[in-house]
Formats: sequence, structure tokens, C-alpha cells
Amino acid sequence: MANIAYDQILSIVGNRYDYYSSRVIVGEALKSAGLDKKDSYSDKEVQAFADSLDRIGERVGDVVDQLLTSVGVKKAEKPAEKPAEKPAAKAPEAAPAPAAKDDKKDDKKDDKKDDKKDDKKDDKKDDKKDDKKDDDKDDKKKKK
Repeated sequence: MANIAYDQILSIVGNRYDYYSSRVIVGEALKSAGLDKKDSYSDKEVQAFADSLDRIGERVGDVVDQLLTSVGVKKAEKPAEKPAEKPAAKAPEAAPAPAAKDDKKDDKKDDKKDDKKDDKKDDKKDDKKDDKKDDDKDDKKKKK
């Protein structure tokens, strides 16, 4: 049986959490495992602590593995959970809807381009009219 010291547990948990948080998490995990704070823990106690830490901690898989490895206990592999299956009938119906939205966007873009072209044509016509008016004014001035 390999024993692990309390300070070593703190050090390992400290790899995941900051100084104060690691102490709080270790205290909570010990309490959850039904263990008291003491100088060293047996491999069974470390196993109980690791299981407790796995339940209450967030993203502690590496910490749990390191704890168990330090006392020579291999973590029991959990069977991979299968994701809940969703009805297949709904998936094909949802696929065509986004395509229709994209078509509308493309149409709007094309419409904007057409509007810009029309505006440019109108501007050119207006410019020609203005130029003609200016020319007429200039001609009248010259005649006077």
C-alpha cells in the first residue's frame, strides 16, 4: 500500500486550481468522501477522495488521474456514454429551410446592385440635363 501526504494532494490539486481554491476544493472533496484532514492517506482513501473530487470539481480528470497514479491505483475506465438519439425525420425537413433564406439574401444583393446601376444611369441623365441647361444659359449670356 502506498500512502500519499496531505501536502502532496494539495500540490496535485494546486495544478488545476489556485492556492486558496485548491484548499477549499480539497476540504470539500474530503468532506464529501467522509474523510478527515490528516497527514497521509491510504490508496483506498485516495480513491474515495479522487471519486469525490471528480463529482464536485470541474475539469479535474487530469488531477484525478495524477492522484491515482501517485498511489499506484489505475482509474477504472468508464464506458463511453452514447449521446441520445434524435428522431431522423426532423433532420431532412430542417435542411431545405436555410437554403431558402440564402436565396433571399442573394436576391436582395442582386436588387441592390441593380438599384445602384439604375442610380448611376439616372445620375448621368441628370448630369447631361444640367450640362445642357448650363450651356443654354451660357449661350443666352453671350447673345446679350
